[in-house]
Amino acid sequence: MIKNNKGIATYMVIVLVAFVALSLSNVTILNRGEMTQIVKSEALIKADLASRALYQKFSWRLKSLSYENRPCKDSAYNEQFNFEGAVCELLCYDSEDEAESLDIWILSKCDSASRAIFYRVKYQQSLVNSFNKIVPAYSSFYAIDDFPSNKVSPKTPQKILNTLKNMRDNLNNKSHIVKSLENTNNIKQILQKLNAPADPAILNQIPKIGADGQNQLVNMVPPNSQNSDLLTLNALKKTDTSMQLANAQQIAGNQEPAGGPAPEAPPAPPQMQGGGINQPVQPAGGGGAPGQGGGANLGGGKPQGQAPYSQRVAAWAKAGLANLKFGFKRFFGAATEDDKNAANQATSDYLAVAKPNSFSAMAAKKYNELINKNYDKNKK
Repeated sequence: MIKNNKGIATYMVIVLVAFVALSLSNVTILNRGEMTQIVKSEALIKADLASRALYQKFSWRLKSLSYENRPCKDSAYNEQFNFEGAVCELLCYDSEDEAESLDIWILSKCDSASRAIFYRVKYQQSLVNSFNKIVPAYSSFYAIDDFPSNKVSPKTPQKILNTLKNMRDNLNNKSHIVKSLENTNNIKQILQKLNAPADPAILNQIPKIGADGQNQLVNMVPPNSQNSDLLTLNALKKTDTSMQLANAQQIAGNQEPAGGPAPEAPPAPPQMQGGGINQPVQPAGGGGAPGQGGGANLGGGKPQGQAPYSQRVAAWAKAGLANLKFGFKRFFGAATEDDKNAANQATSDYLAVAKPNSFSAMAAKKYNELINKNYDKNKK
């Protein structure tokens, strides 16, 4: 029985050792593949940065030279460039299918990666600035085998020339179509010029993604009669009229219009009567008599908008100082009508901008009324 247990234990140890060895082998393989991918990615990034740096350097050189003094005027221009371990080669020559254009090849090689980039640039000389303008018309990555082997009189591969020709043809066709649509406001004519379906049912439908994930055309919610104003001045006029009506309704309802709050009219100056500050005197035949007696009387007026905090503090300080000055002079018997008017005016200015029913407003009003009553009583 003991011998059998020893045999089973031996088999289990062998299986565990094999499992651990296989796991370590898999981890090592995965780690080695990840490191290889990281090194490859880093090399590609380094090659791309080196290519862009060489292109920018050469492009700046072209900016400072006229087209007649270009480096590749007599023969192709070739240059070597080293960047952080990446070896780059630049080849520039005149374009064979387009005037005042240059073809630039840049080949970057690293230990584990390489890149080949083709640029077609247009030379535009500036009459105002001392530097010319180099406009990249086309650029793309290509295989290393596409890089020209002839460094004296290189030729652009035919597949690149065909691509550039198709781009020019498409641009000319689009420019012709756009120019023909400058004075067209009819949606059907525009669709016909663009070779798009102009069926009346399509004009009243919009694309929508269905439940199955496919694009579908569904009918528009507005009626068809509203689509006749598309791309016409009538649609703009209707929109402008609607905005004006909405703005007028907001103003009539004491709401802020769409362009911001309407400016408030300045308050009318208070009328001086008796010994205090009263509301403005109404003309003869008007309803209601003005307030009598001393003090500040703001009853019956429409509440104004709240003033900024700094303005309210300044008005409160001015009213307080004026009333204190009036009170001290009245205590010593030296107060005059000018002092009373100054205190009343400062208090009225503060109450016009203070928060309604605030403690500071009520205190200033009450204090001004008491001083006025005391002054009038002593004067009599």
